[in-house]
Amino acid sequence: MTTKAPKPTPPLTELQRHVLDYLHVFLALNDCLPPAANIAREFGWSSANSARMHLVALEKKGLLKRNELGGLMLARGASTWTN
Repeated sequence: MTTKAPKPTPPLTELQRHVLDYLHVFLALNDCLPPAANIAREFGWSSANSARMHLVALEKKGLLKRNELGGLMLARGASTWTN
């Protein structure tokens, strides 16, 4: 029986890297991740939905994960230096 190799994670875009950096800084200062509205405000986006789309992309790339209550948290090993 053969096992499939895991798909390689696509590299982060520059903007995704900036969002991940912001998440790390916010977490260090507040002991929690920011709401989407805060992320949108930080990046000058008019809609929190833009922030949510970036969070979903980071989650799909394995850098964020859901806790048992459905909230987002940084995945183990999610650093700003990840490709």
